[in-house]
Amino acid sequence: DAELLKSAALVYVVVGDQGSALSSVDQALKKGVRRDWFLLPRFGPLADDLDFLTLIKKAPEAF
Repeated sequence: DAELLKSAALVYVVVGDQGSALSSVDQALKKGVRRDWFLLPRFGPLADDLDFLTLIKKAPEAF
């Protein structure tokens, strides 16, 4: 479920598990979660991660 993946990504960011956070972001984006959601300040710890930036760039534009 996309909402669960979105929430899981946030929990992983909060606890500092960057690998799991990235995996959840990737899966959530594939399930249709808008990339804008992952650009909110709460995902700031991922902002400089090259894998995160690649995922965000590959995600579809928000309407």
